[in-house]
Amino acid sequence: GDGKSLGVVDLNRDGWVDLIAACNSGPIITFINRGNAPNHTISLRLQGLPGNPTGIGARLKLFSKNGPTQTTEIQAGGSYLSQNPAMAFFGVPQGSTPDRVDIRWPDGQHSSVQLSAIKGNRLLVRHPKERLRNQIGSVNKPAKPASILFWRPILRRIRIVMVRISLQT
Repeated sequence: GDGKSLGVVDLNRDGWVDLIAACNSGPIITFINRGNAPNHTISLRLQGLPGNPTGIGARLKLFSKNGPTQTTEIQAGGSYLSQNPAMAFFGVPQGSTPDRVDIRWPDGQHSSVQLSAIKGNRLLVRHPKERLRNQIGSVNKPAKPASILFWRPILRRIRIVMVRISLQT
């Protein structure tokens, strides 16, 4: 049928981008990406300042050893009648080693994350001003010195390869 919308999201939190598609007068179709063993991905969520908590408009650049430099931007929305999460996904080809991610925040601030010492493929990166605000803390709230947190959401693993949901009107 005629396509209506397409959503790009990591539904099962395995680091591989999945797709959700809808057609006019048709079922919603979900495609779960099982990945490609020698390759892997890195996903980043940003913690911005109040007023822009997800860092919409931030530009991220991934530098890799023996691999291409990749650039993406955190955006709001998606396609017609859909919305993608405010996350950055980078594909890392076989033989390439991710080195660092440079971030230009919407307010002009810059930050850089060295990936060589980090294990895992899902990261939460805080805005430099948000990090300082959290480090100041208060008597009742201990300081949080880390600017990078591993993002490990708790979610049941999805074992479905494709799901079709029929909507009746």
